[in-house]
Amino acid sequence: MSSPSAQTTGSDLSVCVYFGWYNVSMGISNVSVRPLLLAYLACLSGVCLQAAQPSFEADVAPFLTAHCVDCHSHDDPKAGLVLADIKPEMKTEAQAKRWEKILLALQFDDMPPPESARPKPLAKAKIVLWIETKMAQSGHADIYRQKLLKPEYGNYVSHALLFSGQIKTPPFSPSRLWRLSPYIFKNKGIHKAQSPFSFVTSERGLRDYSATSGVDQSTIEMILINTSQFLEHREGRGEFQRFADDQEELDDEAWTQALRNEFHRAVGRWPTQKEDQKYLAFLKKNLTVAGRMASFKTTVTAMHLSSEAVYRMELGLGPVDSHGRRMLSPDELAHALAYALTDRRVEQITELREALQQKKLSTKQDVAAVVTTILDRGVTVENTPRVMRFFEEFFGYNQADKVFKDMQRVNQEGVVQWLVGRLMYEAEQLVEYWVNRDRDVIRELLTSNRFYVAHPGDNAIARKFHAEVIEADYVEKEVQKRLDDFLRAKRDPNRQQEQEELQRVRTRAERHFKRSQQALQDGITPFPGWP
Repeated sequence: MSSPSAQTTGSDLSVCVYFGWYNVSMGISNVSVRPLLLAYLACLSGVCLQAAQPSFEADVAPFLTAHCVDCHSHDDPKAGLVLADIKPEMKTEAQAKRWEKILLALQFDDMPPPESARPKPLAKAKIVLWIETKMAQSGHADIYRQKLLKPEYGNYVSHALLFSGQIKTPPFSPSRLWRLSPYIFKNKGIHKAQSPFSFVTSERGLRDYSATSGVDQSTIEMILINTSQFLEHREGRGEFQRFADDQEELDDEAWTQALRNEFHRAVGRWPTQKEDQKYLAFLKKNLTVAGRMASFKTTVTAMHLSSEAVYRMELGLGPVDSHGRRMLSPDELAHALAYALTDRRVEQITELREALQQKKLSTKQDVAAVVTTILDRGVTVENTPRVMRFFEEFFGYNQADKVFKDMQRVNQEGVVQWLVGRLMYEAEQLVEYWVNRDRDVIRELLTSNRFYVAHPGDNAIARKFHAEVIEADYVEKEVQKRLDDFLRAKRDPNRQQEQEELQRVRTRAERHFKRSQQALQDGITPFPGWP
């Protein structure tokens, strides 16, 4: 989140604005991850009313005189930058560049130098706000703003200021469109589709930034290719037989229901009445120039190109509060929470789906309650993959395979515990352990001497795991779990897609059953969580 004097850009886990910069040099105070997650997720809102604007005469000029002019006067100015006679104008490029140098020096705390008297954080924030505002008004802010949108500038909040208690401005986040990530696209379940979304950020570090995740021509073309292949695949299976030109005519109700199902598949929610009417009207317009199958496919393609099928929408469509902030609507909140913690749709997360259905996503207290319930299930790769991915990218252990390359020695020795994938998995276990303890998380991860010992799983926990897997009804229990998921999500288990998913669950469960049965018979108990 940000305030008028402290902005941030979105990262893979937005809450990194709070704990992403905690490090040893700051002394790492006793901070838990969960309260910070709740603090961020419970305050999702729109644009805040601006505070009173500072002025050049009352604020900027006295600040420069007190902290800058001594070193930047006409007599041998440091860095060749003269500030003694600087004017507030930014009409020319030269004037704007001089102010940009001042802005960057203040913004990143490069000036005044450490040995000089330091200005108070709020006083400096006023100057930064004034310069940013004037640059925007003069039309010279684009380069500066684009620079700040890069990942390396993703978090420039002063943590000393953020946690000082001096900031009284109610927090807010700017309205934004955030393109879906490759991880979210994968969970859409589009048959053999190549993700149209990719990261332009470095593999080393946090990757998913809203500002760098755009949609260009290649993205649109890949969406069109995916949708075309997806529809052709389903047509080949006979799903669209009733839309063929030689079949019986369909009334508006039948067309609307068919379009509702496709909208739900493309966007991840059920359409509103207005959207029903819009897509039905679009279909009818298509029918005036093309056949029924072609018209249906064109209408469905439009759904896959709609904003919500491509972007995370965090615009602020809820009510305005007493501070002028526009809150996210319940639907926006549900999706924001789903994609802040997981890569799954709202309908796939029981707590969010039920909260939305029961109209319990309207207040900060509602948000805190549902997030707490999700976190109570544990911070794990399966439950909260985006939280875990933050730590993975922050510490970089996901790049271990680029460091440990001596696979020839591993194969010669036959020690599977040396496999890089196993080492990365154990690092992941350590992160899960400290995050779920939820006390001094960053301190412990940076300084702990504890680690998971690589072993083949020959222990009581592994034996218990395998004993449960070889129970006679294990396979049917796994299938029933997925059927229960379908029921809660109001998905028809008799549809082709659901039937294929059930078959995959059954096949996987049968494979686990045979593996565990063989392991116990041979007296070997492979580690159950082998990645």
